[in-house]
Amino acid sequence: MPYRRLPNTDNARLKALRTALDKGKEIPPFKLAFKQSTLTRVQTILPNYETAISEQRNSYNLQIEKSKGHSKSMKKAKMYISHFIQVINMSVQRGDMSPDIRNYFGLEEYEK
Repeated sequence: MPYRRLPNTDNARLKALRTALDKGKEIPPFKLAFKQSTLTRVQTILPNYETAISEQRNSYNLQIEKSKGHSKSMKKAKMYISHFIQVINMSVQRGDMSPDIRNYFGLEEYEK
């Protein structure tokens, strides 16, 4: 029994749908390897599927662009918070502030 390999990626599915639509336009309905109802379904599904794939690609590319800026912002934010904690700890060591100030910011009171 021959093995029929089905498309397993979006691009492969899109290619298969386009090929089925092209074959449906070229070959008379009684000579097609699939039913006329399947051809009708392909004609209705294909434009929506192409639009969905295009929107998904655009969203993915936009996410990649935005993540670059987000990671830069996160690095700066981590650095600012780290420096803030270091300054608080140094002010506690100098005696400018009491160790209770660490509790106010959610840190352990006697943490170094």
